[in-house]
Amino acid sequence: MKNSANAQESRKVYDLVVKGARILDPAQGLDARMDLSVSRGRVAAIAEQIPATEAQVTLNIQNEILVPGLVDIHLNCYRGATSMGVDVAVTRAGEVMVLG
Repeated sequence: MKNSANAQESRKVYDLVVKGARILDPAQGLDARMDLSVSRGRVAAIAEQIPATEAQVTLNIQNEILVPGLVDIHLNCYRGATSMGVDVAVTRAGEVMVLG
């Protein structure tokens, strides 16, 4: 039995399959309920159906949304609170990106 279990584990294509999530990815034009698989820390596939049997771990997240990594675009800026020389009036207008 142990050899059978090891053989089954070695046939697993993905480390993780996430099933049934709403996937939003503007870069790929995706806004649909799909499955997503991960292998070696990277997205391996996005498809309507990826068999759970092909993964080491399966997550069913029917009511969740998956999006690519997002950039936090907010800025907390107060006059006198930073030595970066940020003009508070300009940041209020949304015209400056400050990277520290």
